[in-house]
Amino acid sequence: MCQKFGPFDIDVRTLENCGQSTYGDGIVFTPHFKKYNRSVFVVTCPVHMPYDLDDTMECVVDMAVFTNGGWKENFYTQKFYNLCTTMKQFAGNLMKSMLKTAGLKTECPVLKGNYTVKDWPMALNVDVIPAFYYNRYKWRVKIYKSNRMVGCLRSLVDVIPKKKRP
Repeated sequence: MCQKFGPFDIDVRTLENCGQSTYGDGIVFTPHFKKYNRSVFVVTCPVHMPYDLDDTMECVVDMAVFTNGGWKENFYTQKFYNLCTTMKQFAGNLMKSMLKTAGLKTECPVLKGNYTVKDWPMALNVDVIPAFYYNRYKWRVKIYKSNRMVGCLRSLVDVIPKKKRP
């Protein structure tokens, strides 16, 4: 019997900006990545941030799952308040390593400016979620400030059984 749920790795297939905010003054991500191994890829990403990234921001995570009939939208949707605190809680080590490769301090807030995350070995490990359903997902993260969308990042990922490591 094929296992459908359990410890997992995330294999990122695409990563891209969703476009500027509707007001044209938003956070712009321009990611480029290369595969390093099964669950790690190296990202170089210029980032234009016209706002401080802090706890006044919120984000909405929206996931679609691939099924026999195609994409099922709104498979998982969640709104997170206090963006900086949420990032530390769900992706603390990931966030610190990314900020470090951009030459920034590894704590919030992250001040507005233009940065380049350079050759960041991004291993997507979400330790606070020990198991998940194996499948292909499209996810989108929309960032809001004062109820205005100011940034968006989307990706296509495969959630696969965790590879046993020595």
